[in-house]
Amino acid sequence: MNKLSCAFALLLAVAVSGCGNDSTGPAPDPVVMAIVSGNEQHALAGQAVSAPLVVSVKTLSGDPVANAKVNWAVESGGGSLSAKSSLTDESGQASVTWTIGQDNNQSVKAWTDVPGSQPIRFSAAPILQRVTIVSGDAQTGSFGAPLPAPLVVKVTTPSGDPVPNVKVNWGVVAGGGSVSAASSTTDASGVASIDWTLGSVVNEAAKAWTDAEGAESANFSATGEKASVLHFDGTSWTSVLHTNNLHVSVRALSGVSSTVFAVGGGCTIPLVRNSAGTWSNIDKCSGNVLSVPGVVAFAPNNAYAATGNWFGSKLLQPGWIWHYDGSTWTGVYTNSANGTVLPDLKAIGPRSTSDIIAVGAKGLIVRGDGTSWAQQTSGTSSDLLGVWGDPNSSAVFAVGAGGTILRYDGANWVAQTSGTTQTLYGVWASSATDVTAVGANGTILHYDGTAWTPATSGTTEDLRGIWGSSPSSIFIVGLNGTVLQHSGNAWVLQPRPLNAPLPLTGVWGTSPTDVYVASAQ
Repeated sequence: MNKLSCAFALLLAVAVSGCGNDSTGPAPDPVVMAIVSGNEQHALAGQAVSAPLVVSVKTLSGDPVANAKVNWAVESGGGSLSAKSSLTDESGQASVTWTIGQDNNQSVKAWTDVPGSQPIRFSAAPILQRVTIVSGDAQTGSFGAPLPAPLVVKVTTPSGDPVPNVKVNWGVVAGGGSVSAASSTTDASGVASIDWTLGSVVNEAAKAWTDAEGAESANFSATGEKASVLHFDGTSWTSVLHTNNLHVSVRALSGVSSTVFAVGGGCTIPLVRNSAGTWSNIDKCSGNVLSVPGVVAFAPNNAYAATGNWFGSKLLQPGWIWHYDGSTWTGVYTNSANGTVLPDLKAIGPRSTSDIIAVGAKGLIVRGDGTSWAQQTSGTSSDLLGVWGDPNSSAVFAVGAGGTILRYDGANWVAQTSGTTQTLYGVWASSATDVTAVGANGTILHYDGTAWTPATSGTTEDLRGIWGSSPSSIFIVGLNGTVLQHSGNAWVLQPRPLNAPLPLTGVWGTSPTDVYVASAQ
């Protein structure tokens, strides 16, 4: 074959090939990719991010493109993906799961095969510190008091190695309480701790975290309760009546042997603690009920309580006296005259089992033997807030507003010079010639049978209750967790019970190592 024939044959072959295999066709429509979600997440190195990476594929006019192939690839960081590609759904979206690597710079690229389409990139940061709870979670404690155990966390690397010398931040999330410091530093074991003082709600929360980017936080929860009655064993204080019933508010105490009676606001009848330590009648506390400011007990089946306003009742019957026979509280005195309700009763105290004295607002004094009751003329219009009777004589002392002190001499109530205008809330004595009254702004007065003189308390807190087992062992309680003890020489301020600023309003006991205190939270 000559050169011309060869050239023609080659041209013919090219022409035939081109006519039978035309692969050009229309070019695909341009698309636009965009990130929908999943960008800039944090996760522990070697673990998947919490949310998938999601992209959208749309036409230039904004319509979603279904069944479009989206390619995925890790660009940096050493992580992995759940798939190399995925198809868009009817809404034009495609997704993949990303497990990040160990490096600080983590990146994933997504793109389509459509010419001109621009790729998009996701970034993430590895969490190089884990903060986990060691102990202290889900505790129960008293309102306003530190929890029994500290909050403890451990900071580790993702592989579990402890991280020492790291600042751990602490904060209260819910409940209004406080932590003992804003931060603490991990020790050689990666452990840090803090004390948490609860606020005044039932459900409380706190958290711990580090300053490392994307670091996890450790979340603590706690249950707050009212510490309504505290007990002192001669060494330490414990809460013996703590409840989530927020209507309970104990203000005064009395008892005999191992039976304790607690009264206050929010309960229809007084609470009773038996020898086994079980409290009854807490379920009767609902809010719209009697205010019971005082109680006196002679036996587990013989106690009297003075009541004030009956909030929420149409009867509005304040100032009643009730008797307890071991199972039922029964009204024995109705504080009214000719249909007119008299002022509230504020306190009740005994001189003997057959001589009970109740005092109240506007100088009201009611006295009875348990069966019959009568008012006595006090000679004052001041509110009377505390009373004590001498079992060995006819002497009775009542104290109240404006520094008022009255003494019953066997025939009449006689006003005494107190030397103060501070409100006096309580009075207790070992005898008619060894009487102590307490009141506002740290006021303590002593009576020796002749005159009242002030004593140094060392505090300006209001003192609300007093009780003693002997002249050389007397307890005084007051607001902001105040406890004073007299050992025969001077009044000594004691550490706050539960290390909390509780409003302590009443005290009673059987000995210096068996003392109960009311907390009117």
